[in-house]
Amino acid sequence: MSASISYPTDLNLLNDAREKSEQLIDILCTLKAIAKPRTYREIARKQYLKVAQKKNKTRKEIRAANKKQLACLQRNIKNIYVLLRQFERIPFNKNEYKYFLVIQTFYDQQSEMHKKTIHSIDDRIVSIHQPHVRPIVRGKANAKVEFGAKIDVSITNGFAFLEESSWDAYNEGTTLIATIERYKKRTGRYPKKVFADKIYCNRANRKRLKELKIDLVAKPLGRPSKAMEPSHIDQAIEIQ
Repeated sequence: MSASISYPTDLNLLNDAREKSEQLIDILCTLKAIAKPRTYREIARKQYLKVAQKKNKTRKEIRAANKKQLACLQRNIKNIYVLLRQFERIPFNKNEYKYFLVIQTFYDQQSEMHKKTIHSIDDRIVSIHQPHVRPIVRGKANAKVEFGAKIDVSITNGFAFLEESSWDAYNEGTTLIATIERYKKRTGRYPKKVFADKIYCNRANRKRLKELKIDLVAKPLGRPSKAMEPSHIDQAIEIQ
């Protein structure tokens, strides 16, 4: 289930976080009616556009641009903490406070990736506005990486049941037996047959289904046998 977000490049995300941090600074300064600290936002915006709008960017250019945006974001976060000292309590509303926390976590992640020259990290934030979204590697031809929730759905007598939902990647094969047990809880009995994709048909699941005397309709492990009837092969291929 794909989330509605633009493709997350580090440079674009850093620009979004920087602009959000500037908005938080503006809010604090307006509440206290004090002069805004220097954020060099116009310069930072020009530096961002200079690289972002180029059709062909070198790795060196992107890394240098990321470093500049990181420096601006770090300075803005420090300024926010300085301004907050003038308040008895944090004056942000719920949404503003969420952004305040997100941009700090995002800065820590980007700073670590920049120092180590890597492009992935645990629980990486790929959207400032939807920090719960995670990248999931799918390996598809048109989209190697997707962004959104991963779900498992079972269908029984025309009714669809949401069996699993997570913003983090997980192995679908580990959820099959739990799905079978939920089916029994709903209906009072185990199903006679299970039609499942290949990823669910590992040896452990096959063994458990055999113990429960449930027929698994799927491709057998290994190469198809020459003795296997064509109709059975077609049936197994059709459900993949």
